[in-house]
Amino acid sequence: MDFEPTPEKLVPDLTLREQLVLLARSLWRVGYRDSNAGHITIRLHDETFLCNPWFLTWEELRPHHVLRIDLDGKVLEGDFSVPRGIPLHLAYHRAHPDAGVLVHSHPYWATVWADLREVPPPMDQTSATGGGRLVLVDEYDGGVNDVGAAQRAVALAGDAELVLLAGHGVLVVAPDVKDGGGSYELSIWRQDNVRPDDTALLRVAQQVLPTIPGWTTVR
Repeated sequence: MDFEPTPEKLVPDLTLREQLVLLARSLWRVGYRDSNAGHITIRLHDETFLCNPWFLTWEELRPHHVLRIDLDGKVLEGDFSVPRGIPLHLAYHRAHPDAGVLVHSHPYWATVWADLREVPPPMDQTSATGGGRLVLVDEYDGGVNDVGAAQRAVALAGDAELVLLAGHGVLVVAPDVKDGGGSYELSIWRQDNVRPDDTALLRVAQQVLPTIPGWTTVR
């Protein structure tokens, strides 16, 4: 495909299958490389789902490999088997009809934090910009290939977009593949060129952020 990115259009028009593959292969490149153990689902308008198949790594994935499954995990289109951990996705999709995309994997450093049963603090400016509410599900009572264990994990996760599954890995939720995490930046200057103090910055943020459409405050 010949495509030249522009400021107005960074990626070409892609089908949802192609978007799933692009997401999987991009994540593989930045370190989500836990063999073939990760899985991605995209909700379709008819309440079926696209997902990557079992037995292929995310690096190997191509659009024709992508499965279409129903809410019970039955394969409607495709030749491969459904990933064993898909009950976690289906349980979350059942509980959250607005969840468009789910990614579950075992990235190295995130899994270390999950195994420590700790929520990591912001380490740098990137991790401090947001991306959703992060929770730890500490009650590990079996693999999420078990429907009951998957349903309990989803119930404990609540409406969080980022979930550390203790002794297991991570779950990330987004409305669609293109969602960027919903972070905002505010630039503030004082007329006397003195740096605003933290109290002033917090007061401005509390006044400005609620005016942004779709903004919610987590307490």
